[in-house]
Amino acid sequence: RWLFARMEIGIKSEPKEYVPVKLNVNVAEFNGECSPDIQLALEDDILDVTGKVTVQNMDAEIKATELSAAAFVPESVANPTIFVRTDLDVMLGQHVSLALDPLLRCVFVPQTPFTIRMDQSENTFAVKGDIQLRSGDVAYLNRSFYLKQGLIKFNDTAETFDPCITVRAETRERDEDGDEVRIILSAE
Repeated sequence: RWLFARMEIGIKSEPKEYVPVKLNVNVAEFNGECSPDIQLALEDDILDVTGKVTVQNMDAEIKATELSAAAFVPESVANPTIFVRTDLDVMLGQHVSLALDPLLRCVFVPQTPFTIRMDQSENTFAVKGDIQLRSGDVAYLNRSFYLKQGLIKFNDTAETFDPCITVRAETRERDEDGDEVRIILSAE
């Protein structure tokens, strides 16, 4: 019959040791390895998740249809019994990729940091950091362009989530004379 006013737990892996991760949240799936150094605290109806996470060999998939539908969540679903607040520093290690089907598939430059802050009780979400793209492909105008360089720039605030993606990609095709033509896609 006891009631806990507050529960805390720390989760930390050994240095340079990684644990398998398979996480499926409504708008994204993550499958790979992480090295956590996080603290969890549950008090009343708030779960605080703070600390640092390094990920490697990670495949992330953003579900575009669920992402667009998430903006129109019914009020009954939008009110969970436990609210989550996060303040996480994330470091991208080797072999971290992202798929935003059907538009973009990319591999990130290792040793790239960014920060995620979220508060479900306040309905806020912010990501800060610049993430460089190493390679991948972009689907545009019924063509697949090979990614030469790119950057996803996050400078979000609690009020807006508006990442800026800059890419430079190219594809090669043959013209009516059979000569090879290089088509360059440069977009922001």
